[in-house]
Amino acid sequence: MRHRPTGDLQYVQQMNRRLVLDTLLNHGPMSKIEISRQTTLSPTTVGNAIIELQSENLVQEVGKVVSPMGRRPMLLDIQWDSRSVIGLSIVDNKVLGVRTNIAAEIKKISEKKFELSDDIRSVLQSVISELMDGHDESTVIGVGLATPGILNRSEGEIVNIANFPWKSLKFTGDIMNNHKIPTFIENDTNAAAIGEAYFGRGRGVNSFCYVHVGTGVGAGIIVDRHILLGSRGYAGEIGHMPVELNGKKCRCGSIGCLEAYVSWHEVISLLKDHLPKELSEDDFETIVDRASYLNSIYQKGDVAEILEQVSEILAVGIASLISTTDPSIIILEGIFDQCDEFMRALQKNINRRLINFPHDKPLVLTGELREFAAVAGIVAIILEKNGFLRSSESLLETNYHFDIQEGQQ
Repeated sequence: MRHRPTGDLQYVQQMNRRLVLDTLLNHGPMSKIEISRQTTLSPTTVGNAIIELQSENLVQEVGKVVSPMGRRPMLLDIQWDSRSVIGLSIVDNKVLGVRTNIAAEIKKISEKKFELSDDIRSVLQSVISELMDGHDESTVIGVGLATPGILNRSEGEIVNIANFPWKSLKFTGDIMNNHKIPTFIENDTNAAAIGEAYFGRGRGVNSFCYVHVGTGVGAGIIVDRHILLGSRGYAGEIGHMPVELNGKKCRCGSIGCLEAYVSWHEVISLLKDHLPKELSEDDFETIVDRASYLNSIYQKGDVAEILEQVSEILAVGIASLISTTDPSIIILEGIFDQCDEFMRALQKNINRRLINFPHDKPLVLTGELREFAAVAGIVAIILEKNGFLRSSESLLETNYHFDIQEGQQ
């Protein structure tokens, strides 16, 4: 016989509470009698669940039903600001963090640049502290980190990041050791794909690939509204897809990797004769808006041939991804997303490599959330794990609006 984790009565009460909360998430504001009709629970059972949810500040009264006659029942709704989520992401050379409520509305933003020699633990702790400042820690339902690299999700550990010096870094133990809050980690491109699926360009798109080109190259793959992780969680590591048999040595130690030809460091190396002489290699590490900087170089008009070659190699990787996953669109973010000429050249080169593709070629588009995509995704993951996404949206489809203008200070 299958055993429930608690006694039958307690289990039933928990299920009733969950059903009432889900009903308000999906259909609120509602009166108690409407909840009773929707759930088929008795009015007494609904009343008891509401009392419990109100005691936890999860449900509140929001007014009375407009009616020309008779007693007007009280309307109930979720108290959206009663709980918070903190999402963090490592975006090239900075940590970006947000604190949202359970409707994914941003309440505060924090970001800090770092250098490779910095202790990333201190940088992350600083961003978390700033987001938590003056806020009740007990109301935070989760803190999540979107990061590049190979992850051990069950242990909350960053095992290795090819382009950074950090290894065996445990988010829960090394960074969150002073906070008793549930923690989550996810690969940055997977999180960004989820962010775009919930709140951005991927809304309503059944299958798409999110590709980020920056310090490294990675992809998040959405198939039938589900994120593709693979058997070990490493799906989407296209930066280390071989594109040349006996090619350049990659910083990962292998040769001929896509990343060795199209990443930020490689592109800057190719353009070195067209860059200001006074800038050192270290100076390029500190550029925050790399896409804008690269676009300004592109506009000078004497680097088009070099970047055309880069687009041809990137097209090889993306065309292979398209042939494997058959997405509706490709969302490309990173150092090239402001270069319109590059994007057109990339689309042309991808189409040329998909001549046997039976239907329209997938369009290469920029995302809507830009650098906020990964933190939006980690926020969505935490909300879903805690049951604060509407049931009709739990396959990564939502009407919530992740507004990147709100809460900025």
